[in-house]
Amino acid sequence: VMVLVIPVMVAQWDTFVKDMAKVLRPQPTRLRTMREALGVRQADLARRMGIAASLVCRVELGDLRPWPRFRKQAAKALGLKEGQLFGPDEER
Repeated sequence: VMVLVIPVMVAQWDTFVKDMAKVLRPQPTRLRTMREALGVRQADLARRMGIAASLVCRVELGDLRPWPRFRKQAAKALGLKEGQLFGPDEER
């Protein structure tokens, strides 16, 4: 009986882990969504802003909150208004 139960438990665990990965995956920020819609790579946006691409990446992942100068530079670099890229929840 134990031999049959273990593979079922492993299969259920594998499904559980995959489902949790989907839930925990960060949702794309408006910055990322708009940048991708405009066909601009992170590295190109960073170059236009005069910052490291890793900073753009970290803001898009939610690791860093976009500071005021970042928001202005990103909007200008993409030809958009700040409000199109960042919401009130992304202010300091």
